[in-house]
Order: sequence, then structure tokens, then C-alpha cells
Amino acid sequence: MHYADDEDSELNEELGREFVQRVAVLLEDITKWCNGRDLDVEYFSRTLNEQVAGKYEAPGLHISKQRVPVAEVIPIAACAIGADGRVDLSGRRYSHALMFHGGDGPEYTPCTIENGRIVRGARRPFAYGADRSGWYWTGPTMWRPKRLDEVLFFDLLTDVSTYDL
Repeated sequence: MHYADDEDSELNEELGREFVQRVAVLLEDITKWCNGRDLDVEYFSRTLNEQVAGKYEAPGLHISKQRVPVAEVIPIAACAIGADGRVDLSGRRYSHALMFHGGDGPEYTPCTIENGRIVRGARRPFAYGADRSGWYWTGPTMWRPKRLDEVLFFDLLTDVSTYDL
């Protein structure tokens, strides 16, 4: 399997940088929300190595209450099916995927392999609706993504952790 290396385009490197920036903004919001509920947060770094974006470090977050682990926000990928990035909110019970959708809604970029290199095609929109850039959650039995806000975050955090927060 071919992974990105020094010879790959700047576009591929930019995917990782954009993802790290998006995750950092998300973690700032989550930190603010958690501080308002007496939850402790601790940042960590995770090495990701993706076929398109290459190898890079992305931030994550441990969430705890009174030293008891509650959940983690784990960076998963800059390139995710149907999204421009994915992090998982993972607890002792479940895990929920949070997807970044940019622009006027979710898009995807078809890729092909030519001469041993990954070639990205033109971005194409999906037919359903995130209406602006941001992090979204889509439940297992629904197709319409919900924009992540403080209320939805704590609903998901309660679900993954089984704690009443």
C-alpha cells in the first residue's frame, strides 16, 4: 500500500493541516463546554498515517470528572467517506463519529490511482443537508446530519459514558 511521502503533493499535506486546525477549534469548544460543567479535560496527541494525507500529529482530548475517565475525543482521519474529517467521541459504552462537513453541505471527492499515485477528482455534493461548515453527527438510523452544539455534545457524552452529566 502506498502512503503519502515527501514526493506527494502539497495538497495532500494540506489535508492533514486543515484537519488538525478543525480538530483544534472543536476541542476548544468542547473544553469550554466541559469547564462549564465541572469536567476536567486533558489534551493528547495522536499520530495518524493516512493514504492521502500522509503522516501527521492530531490533537485529542481526555474528559474526566473527579479523576474518573468519562470519554475521549479521538482524531480518526482527515479523509473520511462523505466528510472532510472525522473524530470519535468514545466512552466505556459506545462511540459516536463526528464528521466535518465543509461549505454548503457534505461533499465527497472521488479518487483514482494513476501511475501509482492518488489523483483527486472534482468535489461532488451529497444530496442531504448540512447547511454550513462545521462538525456534525448522524445517528445510525437517520440520514440528516445534526450540527454539533453544546446540547447535542452532552447528549452524546451521556450516551457514550453512561454517566448523567
